[in-house]
Amino acid sequence: MKVKNYQEDLVMRTINLVLEDRSDVPKNESLVRDVAAYTLNRMPPKYIMSERGFTRLASEFWTNGSNGGDSTEHLLDLVEMVLLIHRGIDVVTSRRKPDGAAEAETETGIESDEPIGYWHNFPHFIGKVVDQATRKPVFGVRATLYINGEKAHSADDGWPNPYFTNKGSKGFYSFWPQPRRYKAEQKNFTIMVTLELPGHKTATQEMTLATQGDFQWNDYIDTNSIYSLGTCYLESE
Repeated sequence: MKVKNYQEDLVMRTINLVLEDRSDVPKNESLVRDVAAYTLNRMPPKYIMSERGFTRLASEFWTNGSNGGDSTEHLLDLVEMVLLIHRGIDVVTSRRKPDGAAEAETETGIESDEPIGYWHNFPHFIGKVVDQATRKPVFGVRATLYINGEKAHSADDGWPNPYFTNKGSKGFYSFWPQPRRYKAEQKNFTIMVTLELPGHKTATQEMTLATQGDFQWNDYIDTNSIYSLGTCYLESE
């Protein structure tokens, strides 16, 4: 058996599943290939050399990841893949004209008082809101992320700020802030999240985050840089 990147088959299968729910996108072979390339270029490869290796990896993923297992690592792998695929679909379709011709992608500009230097990429923030009395998830909470006192811009349209908790998210909220560029290689940022819901006291979570500058804007989800804000307990007024 030839050396093979196991992620290829998994990504192709997941793309077809995602496209079944994307009625806004006309499915075709060219689109699938381009989205697969976009996704695979942003995921670490997993190579196998034998059928035994394939079976072990497949069993490990489907048992621990998508079949109700307790492995956070595999769950994050699956979430990362699905989000990358959705992002890939949006990017690929935005580059195409109605006749299918390629179109140049427009870069997103970032305003900064120090435009030359290092990119400071932020982690993905995730937290949960529950009622203090019942300890049950609370829905409709307006969660807003601020960085250094200013409302943070999202790195991707799929990560709104503010975010409203809902039944689908089971009381969880998440943010992916747009990176910032500075001359300094190391920076400290004040991170604050406000949680607001009518009939409840406004809650605030605040922390200091130290970042290490990078030479590029990371436009992918790094499962090693997901920051948990923990659980916040809202009090009734």
